Amino acid sequence: MKILTATMISMISLNAFAAAFDENHPVPFQGVHLVPHSYFATTVAEEKEIARHDMEIKKYGAAQECDVNAKEMIAMYSTLKVIPHGAKLDDSDTNLRPSYADIHLIFHYKNDYLTKKSIKGYAPAGTYLNDRGWTGLAAMFDDPLLGKCEYTVMSLNGIGGGINLDESKATYIINGKRSLFSSNGKDDCGYEMSMNWIGQKINSHELVCDTDTNNSKNKGAFIDMAKQIDSSEIIT
Repeated sequence: MKILTATMISMISLNAFAAAFDENHPVPFQGVHLVPHSYFATTVAEEKEIARHDMEIKKYGAAQECDVNAKEMIAMYSTLKVIPHGAKLDDSDTNLRPSYADIHLIFHYKNDYLTKKSIKGYAPAGTYLNDRGWTGLAAMFDDPLLGKCEYTVMSLNGIGGGINLDESKATYIINGKRSLFSSNGKDDCGYEMSMNWIGQKINSHELVCDTDTNNSKNKGAFIDMAKQIDSSEIIT
């Protein structure tokens, strides 16, 4: 038996990548693990790079690097096509849907806060398990203050997966849940803020917002939005 995997690549995704793998392929770990900082920086050069990254976030509000070209993401956003509600689609199709109810998920999902946003569409995320559905979904939306945003939630339990968190950087800012904030960008490539957190039942959550200019002054609003998404979410 094969399983279909679709990798979401922040707003580019949607039909971007799919691959098949054997469901019996071993996973390295399961659940959530707090690991020492040394796990992520094994050389002096890597340690210096992480220190520079952290210093620039404190000084400028964003690490001065273009890990992701936010301006390209913003341009891509306007080209995304949404399949009409009720259209006949194969369950494993990764096109944008007008509602999360149009995605066959392995869990029941509801989020009243998201439905009030200016939603562009919803896309399947994670892994498609035959006859069971997708292990996650992504919502694309506009925010007048924070730019073009994408929120992704995935069930790690659904694929027996796990996640490592740097114990020196993990906070509990999102409603008391393990969370990690990051920001990077430059004027020539745009800026991106991201927040990752781990919810109940080992669900992985990520909120990403892209802007043309440094938007770090609105970090508080970004964190508040992540909190509201999380507190409004029902996953069963």
